[in-house]
Amino acid sequence: MSLTDAVPLAYKGLSTMPIWFIVAVVVLATLGVGLADTHCLVTARQGTAYGCVREAVLTGNVLRVSLHPEALTDLRLSDGKIEAVIEALAEDVLRFREVLAKVLAYGRADVRPTRATV
Repeated sequence: MSLTDAVPLAYKGLSTMPIWFIVAVVVLATLGVGLADTHCLVTARQGTAYGCVREAVLTGNVLRVSLHPEALTDLRLSDGKIEAVIEALAEDVLRFREVLAKVLAYGRADVRPTRATV
C-alpha cells in the first residue's frame, strides 16, 4: 500500500507532522499509570495498535514500515507494508528522522522493532 492510495499527503511542516502519514507514530505518555512503555500507531481510520512496528527504514525521504501481521485487524489495514514519501524541507525530514529514532528505540525491548534504520 502506498500513502497516495490511502490518504492524500497533508504534510505542511513540522507543526503538523502527525497528519502527513497514514499512521501517526506517537509515544504513549500516560503519567502515573505506567503505560508509557511502547509506541502506538493510529491509522487514518482510527485503527490503533501498540508496539506493532516490525521494521522501519527511512532512506532519504522514503519511509518503509513493516507491521506485525497480528496488528493488521486492529489497525484496519489489509497490507502490513507501508511506504510513504515525505515531501518536506530537508531540515524537517532530518528532524523527523531524529524523533522517529527516539520513538522506536523507546520502551520495552520486546516491542521495539527488530530493524529500525532511520
